Amino acid sequence: MILALGAALVLAMVLPLALCGPEPTPEEAVRAVIRRTAEACEERRLGDAMEGISDTYRDQDGLAKKQLFGLLFREFARDGRLGVILGPIQVEMADDRARANFVAAFGESEGLLSLPGEADALQFELDLALEDGDWRITWHSRVPVFGG
Repeated sequence: MILALGAALVLAMVLPLALCGPEPTPEEAVRAVIRRTAEACEERRLGDAMEGISDTYRDQDGLAKKQLFGLLFREFARDGRLGVILGPIQVEMADDRARANFVAAFGESEGLLSLPGEADALQFELDLALEDGDWRITWHSRVPVFGG
């Protein structure tokens, strides 16, 4: 269950990148989508989590955006806190497309690092597309870092 939750967690939201200062590079904007997605999932903000998902989204198992919404809804309805820790996010750009690779650790507790036996680590690969000025996730795959 934690693997399904982990897969869904990183997949979710885009907030407008209206920040003071210089406009972020495309790579920075892609990283921001991933970080904000993780934050929205930690805080169980379903609407924000889904903003970063493209209408054309499919994951490695064929899960579409509507099914992802249902999965997150069920997970967010559960009691407890979810912890998410993102590793460095590598981004490759190709015009209005991007591919991101990173490791994320997930745990069903605020003490994520103090309870390693209750946490999972997944290697993610995401495809993103620039849609109406915002980066959105169109596909992802994940594999356990430590086998299994």
